[in-house]
Amino acid sequence: MGAKARAIDLLGHRAIAWATASTLGGRLRIVAYHDVPDPAALRLHLQHIAEHFQIVSGSQVQHASTTGARLPRRSIWVTFDDGYPAVFEHAQPLLEEHGLTATVYVCPGLVDTTQPFWWDVAREAARHGLAAEIDGAHVPPGQIEGALKRCADTSRRSTIAALEERLEAETGPRPSRRQASTAHLQGWLAAGHEVGNHTWDHPCLDRCSDEEQRRQIGSAHRWLDEALGTSVTTFAYPNGNWAPRAETELQELGYRTAVGFDHRLASRHNHPLRLSRLRLDTDAPPARARAVIAGTHPTLMAGRDRILSGHRPDPRLLPR
Repeated sequence: MGAKARAIDLLGHRAIAWATASTLGGRLRIVAYHDVPDPAALRLHLQHIAEHFQIVSGSQVQHASTTGARLPRRSIWVTFDDGYPAVFEHAQPLLEEHGLTATVYVCPGLVDTTQPFWWDVAREAARHGLAAEIDGAHVPPGQIEGALKRCADTSRRSTIAALEERLEAETGPRPSRRQASTAHLQGWLAAGHEVGNHTWDHPCLDRCSDEEQRRQIGSAHRWLDEALGTSVTTFAYPNGNWAPRAETELQELGYRTAVGFDHRLASRHNHPLRLSRLRLDTDAPPARARAVIAGTHPTLMAGRDRILSGHRPDPRLLPR
């Protein structure tokens, strides 16, 4: 076992995790999950949550944000990004088995399609050893996904289109992925869970024009309202990338909460449209899950980052 694994085991030791969870009991934990490759591992996470934490819904968090009411100690809000089918087919039964609720953030532009996420295309290109040209620069296969998160949205889209064409010409069919269906979402809502807006097709909003930010948020908002008959008032920034124009659009549409992806515990002093979330894979080992959910891991990582960087946090992301 390597040093990193041993450190995680220590941070996730049941006694340490419980002591941390008790010490930081007044902080809200918003957990950000994605796909569910191993339902058995997720079952252990949810069992731990059900036994040691107080599950709260997005609506409860919104009420607390609006009224100043305090949430229960050791509150946790479980969220899933991107709307992978496995969330509805595997996570939903597990949530209900443990009496828990959750919020799924979806991109309506992909619902009821077999269109891959843009990073699926980038990863498939890397798997086949294809490089890319992004804004005139040569990008090796293993660096494409990261480079696409940093370039302008128009460049990202044109690069993905070019890679899809190359993959089709050189390796066979274009990449595809089974996406969630409208029926999945309707069943999720009928079971008492919540749905949130994750933009139309998952760009990094801070790399989009103001007009594209408005289109991404507004189009998804209208689809969710019309297709599901539900008033959506919670949003997740794709990749955690906050943007001022996006926040303004959310305010104008009446959104009450928006969540990031910064691996921090949420604070009651956070701006409600800039709430912190904890990053956690559904197949993470139990020790890591305990360390993250308790707050031990994110608290130590935040301290380490401050020491190593020597920089103050981005003022755009601070509570106001």
